[in-house]
Amino acid sequence: MGASLSLPESGLSTDDLKARITELAGHLNAGEYRFLVLVEAFDRGDGWHGEGINSCAHWLNWFCGISIGVAREKVRVARALPALPQISKAFSDGRVSYSKVRAMTRVATLKNEADLLNTAFH
Repeated sequence: MGASLSLPESGLSTDDLKARITELAGHLNAGEYRFLVLVEAFDRGDGWHGEGINSCAHWLNWFCGISIGVAREKVRVARALPALPQISKAFSDGRVSYSKVRAMTRVATLKNEADLLNTAFH
């Protein structure tokens, strides 16, 4: 078993740790949203073009160290978000995770995004 981390947070109560973990998860979700907004703009503007680079996903793989399969999914989700304002808002606020957004964007439309979000929240 590994040694415990010696961070200031290690002395917090379980309830305080829960609160900090969930708060940080929200910040990470919001950061992932901002990352994908940049990816969408970069892709739309063809910023990824260059010698030996075949796609935005390939660029993310090469320059950001993201595996090609994960990079393809990030580009797909990034492209879907502009057409889904309710999901985008919840994601930008950190209220839903990338994992949930990734799943929702496979089937989301303007007509069903509210229902999908309701399911994601619960």
